[in-house]
Amino acid sequence: KNYKLDFIKKHPESFVSTIFKSSRDPEVPEAPILANGRKDSTFKYFYFKAHYWDNINFSDDKILRTPVFYNRIKNFFENVVLQHPDSIIVEADKLVERARANKEMFKYVVWYLTYTYETSKIMGFDAIFVHLVETYYMTNQCYWMSPTTLDNITKRANKLKPILLGKEAPPMIMQDTSLQLQSLYMIKSKYTVVLFWDYECGHCKTEVPKMVEFYNKKKSELGMEVFAVCTDTNMVEMKKFIRKNNMPFINVDGPRAVTPHFAETYDIYSTPVIYVLDETKKIIAKRIDAEQIEEIIKFDMKKKMDQN
Repeated sequence: KNYKLDFIKKHPESFVSTIFKSSRDPEVPEAPILANGRKDSTFKYFYFKAHYWDNINFSDDKILRTPVFYNRIKNFFENVVLQHPDSIIVEADKLVERARANKEMFKYVVWYLTYTYETSKIMGFDAIFVHLVETYYMTNQCYWMSPTTLDNITKRANKLKPILLGKEAPPMIMQDTSLQLQSLYMIKSKYTVVLFWDYECGHCKTEVPKMVEFYNKKKSELGMEVFAVCTDTNMVEMKKFIRKNNMPFINVDGPRAVTPHFAETYDIYSTPVIYVLDETKKIIAKRIDAEQIEEIIKFDMKKKMDQN
């Protein structure tokens, strides 16, 4: 550390000095004393986060040609920022504003954030991707994008926006095995699990029995109903699968629908896919396994009790 500091002092204009400075974490001072006589336990974290980027010269894009900046941005958004979409969005916007000092820095930061949260496997982080596209791509700030690529990324964000956590689930009205219409919004239960499945899907053959067992045990306790959507058109095979697995759900056939394009609407490109809705049909979870449903519903119950 002393060698690096001495080198920076002697050769301030050197690119090596730039790398040394960019790699340094901020020096955190002693926490202040609060009115109760104790040190502020949150001071170090908030100071560190607020000054994390102090040693980066955002007007110099040469740092992008080293591993330094990538490691800094990755560490910041994975280990420093609170892992919640709202917190990440705030810090992402702040970083983009810093990066405007240089066109290449701006391009890199926007690209890195977009790619990271478009491909994230963490539930709810698609909201960050949608925010970035609406804020920077749809406002024509991403000068490097071809019209085709820009159109594709815009379409992707527009597809995801209606099915983000907290949004009301798009309506579905479909025929059941008796060719009677069943509506998602006619289900009167505290929680509705929407299960998209296919009788030829190997993973469905594993997950659906788990879902049946869970439903039979926990339906009454959790106030839960299941709206099970078969994604294939073959009603004969659908019925055989339902009988074989004793599926006691509201079983409907997706392609036989008053509300078409369910796969496009719910972003179903593989099966099984599970959504969990609350009493008002707001999405509280999606793309989860059957084993996670109970924990998610109980967490939502607790949150609502605390709010009341």
